Amino acid sequence: MPIRYLIALILLLPAISYACSCTNDHIPLEEAICRADTTGTMVLAVTLQRHLDGNAAELQIDEVLVGQTDKRTLTVGAETSCAWYIDLEPVGQRYLYFYWPQSYGDYEGDLFGCAYNANIYRLNRQGTEVEYSYTASGSTQNVGLRDRSFRNLIANRACGNELPDTRPTNPLRKIEVAGSIGTGGSISLSVPEGDMPALQTLRCYRTDGRLLAEIDLRDYVAGKAIDLSRLPRGYNLLYITDGVWRKTLPLIVSE
Repeated sequence: MPIRYLIALILLLPAISYACSCTNDHIPLEEAICRADTTGTMVLAVTLQRHLDGNAAELQIDEVLVGQTDKRTLTVGAETSCAWYIDLEPVGQRYLYFYWPQSYGDYEGDLFGCAYNANIYRLNRQGTEVEYSYTASGSTQNVGLRDRSFRNLIANRACGNELPDTRPTNPLRKIEVAGSIGTGGSISLSVPEGDMPALQTLRCYRTDGRLLAEIDLRDYVAGKAIDLSRLPRGYNLLYITDGVWRKTLPLIVSE
C-alpha cells in the first residue's frame, strides 16, 4: 500500500464509524425507530452499490422497514465534520439507514455519524442484526457497539406518547411542543395529563449534528415561552433531558 494512503487511513480510522468529535451518546435503538416513525423519517435496509466522487455513494434499497417510498436507489453524500466516511466502506456492505426525504445539495440523502443525529449503521450480511451503541446496566452512557437484533423492535414498536414495554417508564414520554417557530419565534412545552416533570436542558440540533441552541430548563413551568427566534429555517431536532432521561422531538422552522 502506498505510504500516503496508509497515513490517510491511520488518520481516518477513528472517524470511520462516528466521524465527529462529539460525545458517543446515541439514543436507544428503540427510540431511534420510534423517532423515525413519528417524524416522517424512513428506516431502510440498504446495500452500498457503488462509490461516487467524494464522500458519496449510490445505495440500493433492499427493504423499506418504516415509511413508504417507490425509490429503488439513493445517492447519498456527506460534507460535514460529522460525516460517515462511506468512501472507506466496501461495496456490498449492508446498512440500516434512517432517511429523511428531502434534498441535500447534489444528493438525495445525507450521511452523518454524530451521536444524537447518526443515521447510518452497519448490518450483518443476513440483514438480521445492526451494529449499534448500547448502554451498560446501571449506566446512562453509551459504552460501545454491539450487534443487535432489530426487526422485532420494528415489528412490535409502540410509538407516539407510549414507549415500548421493554423499556422502563420515561417521565418525559408525554411532553408535547406547542407554538409556531414560523410566526412567533417561540415554543412551549406541555403535558396533556399530569404535571410537568422536572427538566434540565433543551438543546436544538441541525440534522448534521451542529448544536444550534442550548437552554436551561431547571426552572421551567408548563406553558412558559421558550425563545427560539434565532434558529435557521429547516428541519431541526429538539433534545429534552432531565439529566437522566431524554426525549427527542422534530421541529420545522418554516419562515
